[in-house]
Amino acid sequence: MLNSDCFLSVNLFFRYPEALTDPSYRGQILTLTYPIVGNYGVPNTQELDELGLRKNVESDRIQVSGLLVQDYSHEFSHWNSVKSLGQWLQEEKVPALYGVDTRMLTKIIRDKGTVLGKIEFEGQPVDIINPNERNLVAEVSTKETQVFGKGNPIKVVAVDCGIKHNIIRLLVKRGAEVHLVPWNHDLMSLEYDGLFISNGPGDPSLAETLIQNVRKVLESDRPQPVFGICMGNQITALAAGAQSYKLPMGNRGQNQPVLNVMTGQAFITAQNHGYGIDSESLPPGWSPLFVNANDGTNEGIMHNNKPIFTAQFHPEAKGGPTDTEFLFDSFLSLIKKGKDASIVSVMPKKPVLPQRAQVSKVLVLGSGGLSIGQAGEFDYSGSQAVKAMKVSSVEHPTMGVPYSNISGPVQYDTLYTHHLIQFYSLVQDQFIRVTKYFGLRLLSYYMIHALAMSSQILVEKSLLGWKEVEYEVVRDVADNCVTVCNMENFDPLGIHTGDSIVVAPSQTLSNEEYHMLRETAIKVVRHLGIVGECNIQYALHPSSLEYCIIEVNARLSRSSALASKATGSTVPADVLLKAKQEGFSDRQVGQALGSSEGEARALRHSRNIQPWVKQVRTFCPEEHSLNTSFCKSQRQAFIYFIFSQMCIKYKLCIFSVRKLTTKSTSLPSCQNLVFLFLPSCTGCIVSVGGQIPNNLAVPLHQNGVRILGTSPLQIDRAEERSVFSTILDDLGVSQAPWRALSSLEDAFAFANKVGYPCLLRPSYVLSGSAMNVAYGEEEMKRFLEEAAQVSQEHPVVITKFIRGAREVEVDAVAKAGKVLVHAITEHVEDAGVHSGDATLMLPTQTISQGALEKVKTATRKIAKAFEISGPFNTQFLVKGNDVMVIECNLRASRSFPFVSKTIGVDFINVATRVMVGEPVNESQLPTLENPIIPVDYVGIKAPMFSWPRLRDADPVLRCEMASTGEVACFGPNIYSAFLKAMLSTGFKLPQKGILIGIQHSFRPDFLSTAHQLQEEGFKLYATEATSAWLNANDVSTTPVAWPRHEGKETTLPSISRLLSDGHIDLVVNLPNNNTKFLKDNFLIRRMAVDYGVPLITNFQVVKLFVEAIKYSSELDTTSLFHYRQRENEQKG
Repeated sequence: MLNSDCFLSVNLFFRYPEALTDPSYRGQILTLTYPIVGNYGVPNTQELDELGLRKNVESDRIQVSGLLVQDYSHEFSHWNSVKSLGQWLQEEKVPALYGVDTRMLTKIIRDKGTVLGKIEFEGQPVDIINPNERNLVAEVSTKETQVFGKGNPIKVVAVDCGIKHNIIRLLVKRGAEVHLVPWNHDLMSLEYDGLFISNGPGDPSLAETLIQNVRKVLESDRPQPVFGICMGNQITALAAGAQSYKLPMGNRGQNQPVLNVMTGQAFITAQNHGYGIDSESLPPGWSPLFVNANDGTNEGIMHNNKPIFTAQFHPEAKGGPTDTEFLFDSFLSLIKKGKDASIVSVMPKKPVLPQRAQVSKVLVLGSGGLSIGQAGEFDYSGSQAVKAMKVSSVEHPTMGVPYSNISGPVQYDTLYTHHLIQFYSLVQDQFIRVTKYFGLRLLSYYMIHALAMSSQILVEKSLLGWKEVEYEVVRDVADNCVTVCNMENFDPLGIHTGDSIVVAPSQTLSNEEYHMLRETAIKVVRHLGIVGECNIQYALHPSSLEYCIIEVNARLSRSSALASKATGSTVPADVLLKAKQEGFSDRQVGQALGSSEGEARALRHSRNIQPWVKQVRTFCPEEHSLNTSFCKSQRQAFIYFIFSQMCIKYKLCIFSVRKLTTKSTSLPSCQNLVFLFLPSCTGCIVSVGGQIPNNLAVPLHQNGVRILGTSPLQIDRAEERSVFSTILDDLGVSQAPWRALSSLEDAFAFANKVGYPCLLRPSYVLSGSAMNVAYGEEEMKRFLEEAAQVSQEHPVVITKFIRGAREVEVDAVAKAGKVLVHAITEHVEDAGVHSGDATLMLPTQTISQGALEKVKTATRKIAKAFEISGPFNTQFLVKGNDVMVIECNLRASRSFPFVSKTIGVDFINVATRVMVGEPVNESQLPTLENPIIPVDYVGIKAPMFSWPRLRDADPVLRCEMASTGEVACFGPNIYSAFLKAMLSTGFKLPQKGILIGIQHSFRPDFLSTAHQLQEEGFKLYATEATSAWLNANDVSTTPVAWPRHEGKETTLPSISRLLSDGHIDLVVNLPNNNTKFLKDNFLIRRMAVDYGVPLITNFQVVKLFVEAIKYSSELDTTSLFHYRQRENEQKG
């Protein structure tokens, strides 16, 4: 049982051994705001340093009266720890509780200020007693004089108000012989070179004897410098005649910003005080030296003429940042300089700021299309940069920023030019010496492939298994540095940080390790002269303080968005609650109990176990985002429950309502971002996040959630392929022959009736999962088994696969079944390639007007039949003048941002207004009767693939989606736009040789393309049969050996050697189901990818690419904005 002052210390996760033993916390109940504490255990608290002080703690005992944390790690992981936090607290008989809702307590203290509290056991009541009514300084001060660093030349008397061990260490390290005296010692009787007044706990006014002793020193003519820290600042100020007061909450934690009043420099400091000094009450001759940048409270004072100064914060850190450790150097410098020294002369000089350039236009370079290793987290950074430009009224043309992430006029089609900057190179004997020094094996296979992708490789000592830690550092032009965040990879070094779970802040670093790396990061950033944001990555030895810098990125890096889980469990109530608090979902609990997710949720609700929405501490002045917990507190309201996928982040509907300028889920852009199901939401939009939220429409509806827009029952009818096909038949809308399968024999019978190939289509699947074209019974059987596993609850539909058909998509928005806006795009590839992997053209290029009218008619019928209110996407097969529906998704598709940008109409804005019941101005919208079709320009949406990162994957496009991103480019004609799009995906135009390998059925159509390649002057290589056929048709080619024949009895050139030596810089490989040399063709495609050689595997893409090379002149850099502006001017 205990009673005490209760306050919180912000984010003390990195330094609880130091915080618990800090005498300034004497008699307090300490609350740590970090959710989980104890991860790195406790080091040997009895170990002494060379001065005889406890090495790993800041005093000889735990000083707090109690500890409160939300969660506690019973297992600890650190090379220097010898016991757990719980064991240590037990040894010193200090009570501690976990399972406390510290976020609720945070809000109470935030709203009411520091409060008195008690830890009480049932049946053992205690009264609340205010510890600040005691003279806590007297309790923690030494009882007799002690000397440290005996023999050092400078004698410093240190008044012990609760001094931390590290203060003594830092003074001794700088040449001081420290005489530590009790708090009430007569100071005028002592001889010294400098007087130091330490930190300490409680109300400074209660240390009246010390105040009087210091007043005597200040009023005397003694020239010796005086330096006070924390309590020392308050004692000095009170002795000078100023007044103190109790702060509402106190300033505690290790990320408190202070400003030097003289220079304007900012510093990040560690603080721990509940009382402050009223700067207005300082008598003449005294001035503020430091001020808190958050609340404006005093953080230090100085005498205008005498060498006397103080700091309210803790420059000795331990724990905390060491940014202001230089104040000890300033103190010792004052001593050494003697009576003529001034405070100004020993403080860091005000930096000379460079003249700021007047910026009116800034080019923003984005990350380009998404691919593995270059994903959407960089796209987020681009949106933040654009937002900053808008706020500053700076014009900001952009290059390579995903079109789905930017509003307004942008330079989508400006081309990248990649220049390789060579820093150094090693000749062969130097390379061998380096490898011998590091003890590395020469792995020729990896080096050959590495050099194929880059002209330079870097050989380093392996740090496999070391901890990987990252720091985000921001430095401004005035040399102020802030480490915004540090992160620790869950996986050790050897797994790319982009593929690892990353936890912020780090979990297993001690205070010493954390600030060792932080100090290094700041030194590196300053040395490199980086202004702005910088990411620095470290390798830290798992059992020592050894570390290495892996790399420094002078840019925004990946950021990890961490959200807690709160789906929810049948078991005893306490076990069920524990499971939910540990993060187990209702589905997992249901599986453990042999029940469904819904049954587990119902059980949880019956036990009144509910998630509670909390505010998450972010250390920024923005509104807090919402998080969920099963520790009860106040629930907060929100507006929309948003599901989101990265590839369609553009379509987050909340932006349309709030008319925001960037598509980001940062706090300025969303009122509240909620990741989890809450039964109290008043409306839910599922049609803007892709297939995942669409699949949740029916379950949410069944759980009483109101779905905005199209009815979830209609969504279910469209997703269930057999039901959808039946409705189309009833509407008289044409589709390929189909059947809902009930058995394998049924499938064989249908296929034999309509003929192979046949397309197998499961329901409710993502990105075409398990969707395949079967060319025979063996494939049919294998694909059906796969489809049944993916879509177990819904029948699989089989349709006749129409060869040689074009694919057309309609993106549209309807209101109560009436189409308000639409756009029609055409695929470059024939049907059979997933729409997410296809290259889209707008306007259509090969579709007749009659076919387009049939497309519009079918779209109109579908919208009316399904009573659509919101976005939808319909896909069609077009062969000649025949039009057949493939499918209809009652949601926004991936192509929504592309068509919106291309024709200049915000589809999602219209859709959002329809779904939330806002009025829509229909006068200027592209209806089915009055379409908006670009005349003077063409838009191309091209896919981005990550085949080099997917080892052994076959880079062939099929019905299942494989792309990881996309780009959009525009040009005055199809050829220019297509070539720009290809280049923007990282495709390199061939300069030397092209390797051709085509299946027999493509030969008649490919011959004209081969002649064009020859006319363009390329040296052509081909596999044996293809080469013989091309040579016989007057296309000169060099035959090459099949990969599996290389090194055997053949004189033909080796494909792998031609690729590795750079003789071939484009591979055209056109396989189909009848290809005989399956293995060899796969190896060719794979070698092209592994050697970084561009690869095309689709005939329509090859044909258009060759035509684009032939007919495109110099590529222009006209922006989409200027194309649209020019077209509008021509219309009058």
